[in-house]
Amino acid sequence: MPAAGFGRRLGALPWSKEVFPIPTLHGDGGGSPIGLACDSLLRAFRAADAERVFVVIRDGKWDIPGVLLDGRGWELDLAYLVVPDSEGLADTVSRTWPFIRGATVLFGLPDILLDVSNPFESMLEALEEKSADVALGLFPAHRPRAADMVDLDESGRVRAVLPKPRHTELEFAWILAAWKPSFSEFLHERSRVESFDRRSRSREGASEVYLGDVVHAAIGQGLTVVGVPFRSGRYLDIGTPEDLADALRTGFPGRAGGSRNDPRPR
Repeated sequence: MPAAGFGRRLGALPWSKEVFPIPTLHGDGGGSPIGLACDSLLRAFRAADAERVFVVIRDGKWDIPGVLLDGRGWELDLAYLVVPDSEGLADTVSRTWPFIRGATVLFGLPDILLDVSNPFESMLEALEEKSADVALGLFPAHRPRAADMVDLDESGRVRAVLPKPRHTELEFAWILAAWKPSFSEFLHERSRVESFDRRSRSREGASEVYLGDVVHAAIGQGLTVVGVPFRSGRYLDIGTPEDLADALRTGFPGRAGGSRNDPRPR
């Protein structure tokens, strides 16, 4: 769970966006505070029986461990990795290499609210059934120019990942991922900007390597990437002022934990 960003698009906030209070709408149609933006992702990890969760933060974001503590409120074991600087999301995730090598990894962004039941279960199944290196959780994109769009063939195999395209007719954005150790090794070797030439990127002249760039490059190197579409699922990225205001105004369902009891701290 990467949380090392500055959140500059949101301006000055009293809390890190990952632990920003967000209203949620439950099945009875009523509203009650979810408490934290990252709740739906943590519940998705719990529903998938994640053995441990590494939260990657930068120096100064001490409110995140101060709120999440050791994760017992979600029945998770949380640990924190502090990075002094980062060249972007791919670099942030690659810093976890000493701790995740050899493991199957679940990945999500804590500032993206999820409305889908137990998404990692079907993604892990796809990893095994299709002998894939990476399974991407795909959602209908509501702002394609701000998302990593995915070109999916009829068999469910990903042909390309296109981060933030100016123009596209693609339908799905990838929001979650599950991957095997083979992709962790590839990410470890390829995540920094200087290790990419333009031929291995999906965008010309980009200054930052997105995680989607690494997935795109992995496809070119023969790794198998499959997509798992959640056609009725929804997501909301509160990293923009408009979407944060929308979440605060209307609330969000937040069903990522499936049918488990709500594990929020009391």
